[in-house]
Amino acid sequence: MLKTGIVLSGGGIKGMAHLGLIKALQETGIKFDCIAGSSAGALTGALIAAGYNPEESLEFFKSTPIFSIYYYSTSKPGILDSEKFRPVFEKYFSEDAFEALQRPLHVTTTNLETGAWEVHHTGPLINVLLASASLPPVFAPMLIDGALHADGGIMNNFPVEPLEANCKVILGSYVHPISPITSSDIKTSVQVAMRSMDLARFAIVQPKLKRCHFLFAPPGIEAIGMLDRKVIDKAFSIGYEHAMAEMPRLIKFLEKKWVYPLVAE
Repeated sequence: MLKTGIVLSGGGIKGMAHLGLIKALQETGIKFDCIAGSSAGALTGALIAAGYNPEESLEFFKSTPIFSIYYYSTSKPGILDSEKFRPVFEKYFSEDAFEALQRPLHVTTTNLETGAWEVHHTGPLINVLLASASLPPVFAPMLIDGALHADGGIMNNFPVEPLEANCKVILGSYVHPISPITSSDIKTSVQVAMRSMDLARFAIVQPKLKRCHFLFAPPGIEAIGMLDRKVIDKAFSIGYEHAMAEMPRLIKFLEKKWVYPLVAE
């Protein structure tokens, strides 16, 4: 049986479009065996891998008040203390282990000490998820095996590599495109840093997008703010509507490759 994987990029709230895509895949009967994700893609991927449906997964993000004063850091290198989000994760992942998930999950983090990106797919889960989504300078990095790890998207925002060795079909969902801006869009030092990071990230990601057999890149997602929780539903809808529009083309491609449906019930 052919193994099928899906790659989910980082992108903050833009990553809710991944859940819209997965809802469209489920409604169409297209299935996948394993997931690789970075940052927001790691979080959405983990929820799906744990057996939550897209709507239940969306509630995870809606119910977490990211900028509550409770989460503010007092002694760590970040505005928010990533460790303080652990109880939220424990509600959704009662067994803190990759092995407890219903399908394989590969998560990338950036080792700030070695400067390399790392893939995690076994062992403790929550620490890795917190690290993968710890975007500097907003979220403080996490300790993994004694080293500081931060957002996986810094070095690998589209981790197709873990799937290439084991999957015959790779679907991709990329929600962090680069679009032109003007000087009026950059008014603070944080905005300068974020724009610079986005440009560097995209330069790394761009050639890897072609390594997917089929790529979803929803137009309009660039208008969604990375940390704007008010547009969670909008991001989800953008992903769903784009995916549904692409389904006939995807099905045609899969039928031509004799792999539709991708996996059996």
